[in-house]
Amino acid sequence: SGLLRYHFWMADASPDRLSRLTGLRDQMMAANLLALAERAPVLVHAHNSHLQRDMSSMRMGGRRLEWWSAGAVVGARLGEEYGFLATAFGTMRHQGVDVPPPDTLEGT
Repeated sequence: SGLLRYHFWMADASPDRLSRLTGLRDQMMAANLLALAERAPVLVHAHNSHLQRDMSSMRMGGRRLEWWSAGAVVGARLGEEYGFLATAFGTMRHQGVDVPPPDTLEGT
């Protein structure tokens, strides 16, 4: 199962560990999304890096991690039936996200 495979790779000490884990996580998310979509239309909330149609990436531990997002996998399977809408969350000053400038979409 996906979860057992994920736990197996958690014990890996190689530099590729985090890229592999992020990819496995999104593969499991994609499998869940596809199972839900087989039943009926569904609305899902997750970070945009999981739901976007492109490859995801982030910097962690001094390395650039890249993996295929759940949205890329689901989008490839469902084509035009898959839609993605990015949203914003407002202000998180402790994370360096201040009030949006008034001349932006978020600030209006």
